[in-house]
Amino acid sequence: LVAPEVYKADDDNRPFVIAIPTPALLVEMRKLYQQLLSAAPNALLQLRRMAPRNRLYEVLAQDEAELALIVSGLKYPATLNHRRYGADDLVVFYDSECRGPVDSIEEYAASRHGVVDFGGTEKSHVEYYLAKLGLVRSVSLVAPTASMLGDLIKGTDLIATMPRGLQNGAYRALANCPVPMDLPCVTYDLVWHRRYEHSGRNQWLRELVLSSRGTSETELPMAG
Repeated sequence: LVAPEVYKADDDNRPFVIAIPTPALLVEMRKLYQQLLSAAPNALLQLRRMAPRNRLYEVLAQDEAELALIVSGLKYPATLNHRRYGADDLVVFYDSECRGPVDSIEEYAASRHGVVDFGGTEKSHVEYYLAKLGLVRSVSLVAPTASMLGDLIKGTDLIATMPRGLQNGAYRALANCPVPMDLPCVTYDLVWHRRYEHSGRNQWLRELVLSSRGTSETELPMAG
């Protein structure tokens, strides 16, 4: 039997590197940073953009990041382990000086949409559920990042269907309203490379990431 690794964050001067997919997790990352400093006052947290998300395996296999937070839906290879991290509602963001809220599914489909290119070819939740209703949206703008999309739709009549958490940061200048159809929440997974499953450092960081949301790794189910 191998004795469990004893890890002390205060004795470790290496940066903690986490890849995240979107600024919608701003509040969660702020809480994580505060807890990290409380546990290890001299620690350095590096947040990197996880995009496109089909680079997930490469990012973790090549140690570009120790952990990744990613929108659920990818089929993970056997070399990656994962847990469900959390969820957020989708809402419609818009510039209230240029247009009003979306009141119907017909108005929603007919409006001009701005979207983010997250990488990959699969349909989004929005496209899938609109198709079930026999509708198609009109995409007028594709931005490389969620933050840029928020800036670009200011001063236009565009709408963007994005996680509600963006209202705490990049989209704080925009109004939002409910999506006029039943959409599932956006869910996020916490992912790490299997070779670090029993690493004291990686276990400590995973637990810190999850506890910053008020949950423990042992309390969370495996992501589906």
